Amino acid sequence: MEVPKTSYNLDQEFDRGSQISFTELSKTQIDNLATFGKIWGFLNYHHPGLTAAARLLDGGPTAVLR
Repeated sequence: MEVPKTSYNLDQEFDRGSQISFTELSKTQIDNLATFGKIWGFLNYHHPGLTAAARLLDGGPTAVLR
């Protein structure tokens, strides 16, 4: 029996990684990335508009960093 394909199964954008590379980060940049990650994590798992989304949203932070 074949499992139905969903947007989670079809999303291949990051199969080869994020393609983001950092050489050196300042303490401020590290702190800002940590804060951004905490906010995104909270919203991604607690905001009703995001938790009910029909598509995978984990690429959101990567899109912001590109």
